Amino acid sequence: MKSLYRRFWTLIPILIALISVLSKSPWTSAQSYGWPDTASYFHSWEILKSGYFDCFRTPLYPIFIGLIHDLFPSAALTLILIIQNTLYILSASSLAIIGRKALRLPRWIAIAASVPYCTAYVYNLYPDFILTDSLAASLFIFYVRATLSFISSPRPIRTGILGGASFALVMLRPSFLFIPIAALCIAPFLRSTSRNASRGLLAGAIFCLAATGAYACIYHAYAGKWGVSSVADVNILMMHSRYKSDFDPEAYPLHYALSHHPEMRLEVWDAVSIIAAHQPWKIYTEVEEIQNERPEFTFLATRSSIYRNLRYNIAHTPVPLFAVPIFLLLYTPLVLRRLYKHNPIAISGMWLWLLMCGQFAIIILNAPNEYQRLLMPVFPLIFIACADMLRTAIKAVPLPRQETSC
Repeated sequence: MKSLYRRFWTLIPILIALISVLSKSPWTSAQSYGWPDTASYFHSWEILKSGYFDCFRTPLYPIFIGLIHDLFPSAALTLILIIQNTLYILSASSLAIIGRKALRLPRWIAIAASVPYCTAYVYNLYPDFILTDSLAASLFIFYVRATLSFISSPRPIRTGILGGASFALVMLRPSFLFIPIAALCIAPFLRSTSRNASRGLLAGAIFCLAATGAYACIYHAYAGKWGVSSVADVNILMMHSRYKSDFDPEAYPLHYALSHHPEMRLEVWDAVSIIAAHQPWKIYTEVEEIQNERPEFTFLATRSSIYRNLRYNIAHTPVPLFAVPIFLLLYTPLVLRRLYKHNPIAISGMWLWLLMCGQFAIIILNAPNEYQRLLMPVFPLIFIACADMLRTAIKAVPLPRQETSC
């Protein structure tokens, strides 16, 4: 029985995730197309096919759903949902393996730490929507597992795969830019244990940053702005439009439409997409003028976003937002102690810690209105790290000595 458990223990998280997925309501087209941002991904694919950049979306996810839609038009939605849910189910096993390989958790603790990811409503709900969130967490978990395998067994071909995978994640969601930065930070610590792994991670990170920089240069030549997308500018318009406005509709047509006709958000979004594809500088000009004329909007929108996130965070994520920095601060001494004592799991533990800190930092700096959604990929790592910290704390508690009678 024990031998079977040791061979097939990774199937337990898959089974739990599968039951969780099957317990949901049946997939329907209304459920999948009901999200306000969904239409923009299909629109992005049409823009890409016409030979233009879509200034609102990075290309990976629109290409993914667009190719399926063009190849299998009658069954596209079903295929997309099957692929997204399958990746989510398989990633549950990879998460448990991360806990086992990176932190050497006992198998049953690694399984228990993966249960929140397998059963949290928000995680098994997202694969039923046409959103980057549907792939972000599962693909990120696969990447972390692949990185740990590379560290233990570095090979040249894996270096290229990791570099390409990290660039693909950035093209899925720009907030994943913390991945190559974290790899640059961990590479020097690997030199003492494996020079090949250190060089491989360094090469993969440099490739990802170089490819992202090349894409940003092409984007700048086309759209007149540095970056890989301009969705932040549209978010600014969306946030500002929540407030009463006396802007001149002729001078600020996009902002006026969003603020005075919120029920037409999708129609306005389509109009903005067309403008962004052919005359993107109009978007930037309006946003820049609004910020210059009404600088208080930036503060009001950020304050409102933080308030909404704190208020609704528990409903949207399995971990309250304010608990994340507290946990990272508590986990830091354990990571540093292992490094100081040259613990065998020090490097892999530090790698997970860098990923968690990197995601939190880059989101705080660049996405004040999307804390909870963009933090979703790292919450599974937080579950694993919490199990690690609890295990360490329990081991540190001295057991009472039993007195022996003479």
